[in-house]
Amino acid sequence: MAGRKLFIVSSINSGERIVKRMISIHLMRESGGAGLRKERAPRLRGGRKSNGRRGILLYNFEAAIFRSIGDTKVPLAALAISGVLNVLLNLFFVVVLHMTVGGVAIATAVSNAVSALLLYRRLTHTDKCVRVERKLLRIDGASLRRILSIGVPAGVQSAVFS
Repeated sequence: MAGRKLFIVSSINSGERIVKRMISIHLMRESGGAGLRKERAPRLRGGRKSNGRRGILLYNFEAAIFRSIGDTKVPLAALAISGVLNVLLNLFFVVVLHMTVGGVAIATAVSNAVSALLLYRRLTHTDKCVRVERKLLRIDGASLRRILSIGVPAGVQSAVFS
């Protein structure tokens, strides 16, 4: 039951973000990207930038599952490994490959994905009550409707008043 509640809460947050993004893209198109340099506008609308968010979102969801059963050590260990990997990859991309901000962004996205994969592996190979089986993962239509019925209005409200 706790896992379902966490899924609903994180999905509401995701729904809110989607609505905010749709509104901001619409406003960006309507204003013609006012105040932004034209060459930067496509990057701010999505593209490669959104790939790093998937790792963060997945890590946060998985870490919340572990924390809901009182296990805070596993997410902390994954985060520590990810942090060390991030530093090493930053050094590699910036010092060795002479990349700038792009290299740092790639290093961060990769380390976030690694932390999410570590927690996913732990969730699929645990004997605790929150074991995840890949073949059983699917979207439940009734839950999705409930999530969207709460998340979309909340996202619109938050986007309007932000």
